[in-house]
Amino acid sequence: MSSRYRRYDHRIKNMIAETGDPNLFPDLAIPLSTAREWIKKGPQKVVSISSFDSSKEFYPPGSHLRKRKYPVLYIITFADPA
Repeated sequence: MSSRYRRYDHRIKNMIAETGDPNLFPDLAIPLSTAREWIKKGPQKVVSISSFDSSKEFYPPGSHLRKRKYPVLYIITFADPA
């Protein structure tokens, strides 16, 4: 039997953390323990790209991925070391 984890948008997490209200979105039925954890951690930093031209292909220098039939989209995430 496997358990299912629900994923929430970072904006929802940050709004709950900023307001300190674990019942801010009652329609989502977010578990109280989950919301309290977000409040305890505080708002998280989010890095986004304001404009992204998906028509350009990007491959790291010297990459073997240039030979692929389809371009690869890379998503870079930055973790807060705190």
